[in-house]
Amino acid sequence: MKIYTKRYSLAFSNSKSNTSLFIYSHKNLTMNFLVYVDELFLIGNSSTFIQTIIEAFSNQFSIKDLDSLYYFLEVKVIPNSFGLFLSQHKYIHELLLCFNIKGIKEFMTPINSSSHLTLLNNTRITKAIIYCRFIGGL
Repeated sequence: MKIYTKRYSLAFSNSKSNTSLFIYSHKNLTMNFLVYVDELFLIGNSSTFIQTIIEAFSNQFSIKDLDSLYYFLEVKVIPNSFGLFLSQHKYIHELLLCFNIKGIKEFMTPINSSSHLTLLNNTRITKAIIYCRFIGGL
């Protein structure tokens, strides 16, 4: 994908792991450009460069700059001095409330993927679907 600005012709390459992610890297400039439904997310190491890209898009398309990213797919994005901190605290809290297990103590649970879930008395769990929904939510 190429983006044309007043000063540059920039070639973004596709990510091998995500076809919606485009990457630009040249000398000391890097930028990731993610397309998600009708939203575009830009992240890079130069705010001036990011602004240049936004201006190039606005010359070609009708866009609305929503400023900094705050939430995306249940992930809270928190800028800090090292970059970005990604948190799912709110989502996990809501998941625990949904399954009525808020306040449960954490513990290590290494489990074999071929094991069957049983209760302490070795009887099979009859409501395994609830467990599966919870794990699916994670």
